[in-house]
Amino acid sequence: MFMSCSADKSTSFAWKDAFLLLVSIFVCIFLIELLYSAFLSYASKRVHVYDSPYARFDVDTGYLLLPGPKRSVSFHGGKLLWDTIVRPNNLGYNSSNDYEFKKPTPETTRFIILGDSFTAGDNMDVPWVDKFNEIIKPSGGQAYAFSQQAIGLDNWHGIFFKQIVPQFEFDAVIIACYHNDLSRFFTIFHTEDNTTYYTRTNDPPHTLDDFFAKTFPKMIPLFKNSTPENVNHMLGPPIAVDKFSWKWAGFEFRLCRTAFAAVFPDNNARKTLFEHFYQDPPLRSLDEIIQSDPEFRGLTKLWNILEWCKANNKPVILCSIPDIERLAPYIKSNGRFIGENQRNLSSIAHHYGLFYFDGYSIFLGNSMNDIRKTYWPHEELHWGQEGAHLFAKRLSESIEQNRTKIFISN
Repeated sequence: MFMSCSADKSTSFAWKDAFLLLVSIFVCIFLIELLYSAFLSYASKRVHVYDSPYARFDVDTGYLLLPGPKRSVSFHGGKLLWDTIVRPNNLGYNSSNDYEFKKPTPETTRFIILGDSFTAGDNMDVPWVDKFNEIIKPSGGQAYAFSQQAIGLDNWHGIFFKQIVPQFEFDAVIIACYHNDLSRFFTIFHTEDNTTYYTRTNDPPHTLDDFFAKTFPKMIPLFKNSTPENVNHMLGPPIAVDKFSWKWAGFEFRLCRTAFAAVFPDNNARKTLFEHFYQDPPLRSLDEIIQSDPEFRGLTKLWNILEWCKANNKPVILCSIPDIERLAPYIKSNGRFIGENQRNLSSIAHHYGLFYFDGYSIFLGNSMNDIRKTYWPHEELHWGQEGAHLFAKRLSESIEQNRTKIFISN
């Protein structure tokens, strides 16, 4: 009897121990998940602030920068990505040069450049176009960049036909295209009450009244604007871009990849233009796609630009802007892996007889570690100052080496 009671108690204690052990395991897993979530939240935390109002809606171009220099500060995961000054010119584009409608001399070769944030260069002191200008100026060249962050084909079409063609003298067009620029809907930034709002839409407003009535209420608040005094108090004087700081600004905007994808939607239908073309072997040729149904893929706007340039004897240079994630396999394969953006642009260039400049190729001969250290130093989507300078240098060299092919054969 005594032995039986002892056995029952031992069994009871064993079950209790097992239960407590199981509970402890679940608690540990929960705590690990909690700490991991906190780490991910910290790692994905993004702080972006300007010290003055940023942009205003524009019917033709999507948006233009508001007048006056703006200090742009961005952190991600506690690291300073950049601390720079954005300098809007007379037309609302980030450039150290004001734009004139007429060329300074008939002999000047003026390049019009359509691009996105890589070309606008809000994250650096000297955008690549300003460096490009510096390089080509002694030989009679001039470059105007009509580029803003987050824009793509829909904005380029409005900028080109409503702003550039009616007003500017120019000799050639450079389209500096990031991997999804051709699939982007019409992009709008607008600052109201010290908050900058953002949207992409396939139904852009046609008037200012239409914008405030239909579009603005649906726009997403993207970042806050502060005063120069507050930014200086939080961060001190402007910091060299190659240094890190663990100070945090008081204005936080959390933007992990999932949220980024939701905030920055693309035209998914347009993305599929080349899906059946880039097979091995191709299911259809690019010629067949263009001739059969260009409207279906939404790229009529690109064809309009290229056809106008062809009819008006304006050479077009297509440039692929490298994406750091797609650059990695290209570098590791020593240039054998060709990404979608490279294939798209080189095929379009071949079809129209245009000059294609492969922005990925300028980094061949470097390891990815060296590239990240020198050209993409801040673990960020955009290249740094050295990457922009290298692109400007190599593009200018390529244009000079192929000047006859680009201008005379056109």
